[in-house]
Amino acid sequence: MIAMALTSRPVSKPDRIADRIFDGLPVRVQRAVAFTAAAERALYGLEPVRGATREVALSGLARANKTLAAYNPGLRVRLDGVR
Repeated sequence: MIAMALTSRPVSKPDRIADRIFDGLPVRVQRAVAFTAAAERALYGLEPVRGATREVALSGLARANKTLAAYNPGLRVRLDGVR
């Protein structure tokens, strides 16, 4: 008998399927997802923001995380950029 180890690896989804899943989320969660993506680009992008702008982005990210965690704890974004 051959035993196979099943691993839990993320499976990529075509954009069309991801868009349909996103459309099924409540509007407040859609806004939080969009804000976290924008904040992530601002904080960790090619030209990261500094000073007061960074604090505004971090506080907004914290608010969006509260919304995402209330809907599904697995959706929140950690500060190291990993979901």
